[in-house]
Amino acid sequence: MRSTFIPYFPKEIWVIFIGTFLTRACFFMIWPFITILMRNNYAMTPVEIGVMMSVSLIVSISFGYLFGGASDKYGRRTLIILGAIAAIISFSVLALANSPAWYFVGILLNGISRSLIEPASKAVIGDILHDRQERERALNIRYFLMNVGAAVGPLVGVALGLTAQKATFFVTALSFLCYLLLVLAVFKAGHGKETRNTTFSFIGSLRIIWNDQAFKVLVVANILVMLVYGQIDVTLPQYLMISQVHNPEYLLSVLIFINAATVITLQYFTERFTRRMSLALKTSLGVFFLALSQIVFLLVSSESWGLWLVAMFLLSLGEVILFPTLNIQIDRMAPANLKGAYFGAATFYEFGLALAPFVGGLLLKQGGGGALYAVMFFLCIGVIVLYTISERISEKRTITV
Repeated sequence: MRSTFIPYFPKEIWVIFIGTFLTRACFFMIWPFITILMRNNYAMTPVEIGVMMSVSLIVSISFGYLFGGASDKYGRRTLIILGAIAAIISFSVLALANSPAWYFVGILLNGISRSLIEPASKAVIGDILHDRQERERALNIRYFLMNVGAAVGPLVGVALGLTAQKATFFVTALSFLCYLLLVLAVFKAGHGKETRNTTFSFIGSLRIIWNDQAFKVLVVANILVMLVYGQIDVTLPQYLMISQVHNPEYLLSVLIFINAATVITLQYFTERFTRRMSLALKTSLGVFFLALSQIVFLLVSSESWGLWLVAMFLLSLGEVILFPTLNIQIDRMAPANLKGAYFGAATFYEFGLALAPFVGGLLLKQGGGGALYAVMFFLCIGVIVLYTISERISEKRTITV
C-alpha cells in the first residue's frame, strides 16, 4: 500500500508540476509590478493599463476553447510546446519593448500562451492517470503549486533585486525555456495519441459541448464564483479606502498575507479532511464559507480589524476547499477524447473575474459596502442552486462521441 503523498506519479506529471511551479514563480516576480514599469516608463494612465490587461484576459479566455480542442486533435505535447514558445517570445518582447505598442504585443502574446498551456496541461493529467483518486490528487497538487509559486515569486524577486526590472522578463522567459526543454525531453512525440479526437472537427466538438446542459449550468455557476471572489482584487481595496479604516494600506497587506498563508498552509489538510466527501458536498462546503465571508464583510466597521481578518480567513478557507474542485468537476464531466475542449471551454468562467471590478465598483458606488456584499452573498446562494441543478442533469445525461 502506498503511503507517500506524490512520489508514485509518472514522470510526465512531474514535468507538469515542476513547469507549473517554476513558470508561476518567475511570472509573479514581475507581473504584479508590470503596471509600475508601464506607468514609470511610458506615463500610461490606469485606464490604458487596465484596457491592455483586460484584452489579454479576454484573448486567453476566447482562445482557450479553440486551443483546448486542438490539443484533443493534435496532442497535448504540441500545444504545450507552442504555448511555451509563445511565452518565451512574449516575455522577450516585454524585456525589449521601447513603446506602449510593444508592451501591448507582449501582453497579448502572454494571453495566447496561457490559452495554449493551461487546458492542455490539465488534460495531460486526465490522459495519464486513469485512477480517479490519483487524478484528482494530481489536480489538487498542481493548484497548490500554482499558489506557492504566486506567493514565492514576488518575495524572490524582491530578495534578488529583480522586482520591477526589465531583466526579470528575461528570467521569466528562461523559466519557460526550461519548461519547454523538459517537455521535449520527457514527453514522447505523439503523446496522448490513444486519446486524441481525430474524428470530430472544431464545430463537431463545439456542438457536443453546447448541447451538454450540465456543463453549461456549471460554467454559469463558476462565472458567479469568480465574480464573487474577484471582489478582493480591486473592489476590496476601494472599500477599505472609503470605510475610513485606520491605515488601510497596511490592513490590505495583512489581508493579502492571510489569504496567501491560508491557501498554502491549509490546502493539504483540507484535501485530506474532505477526501471522503462527495464532490457535491465539497463544492457546497466551499461556497458556504465563501458566502459566510460575505456576511462578515457586510458586518465590519472601520474599527473592527478583527472582523476584517475573520472575513478574509473565511473567504480563503472557501477558496482552498472550492477552487481545486473546479478542475475536478470538468475532469469528471468531460469525455476522454474531449478533455482538452472541455477544459478550454471552462476558461469562460474567468469572465467572472473580468466583470468583477465593474460590477463591484457599480454596487459600491450605488449602495456602498452593504449593497456589494449583500448581492455577493445571494450570488453564493445562487451558485449552490446551480451546482445542484448541474449535478442532477449530469446524472441523467449521456454524451455520444
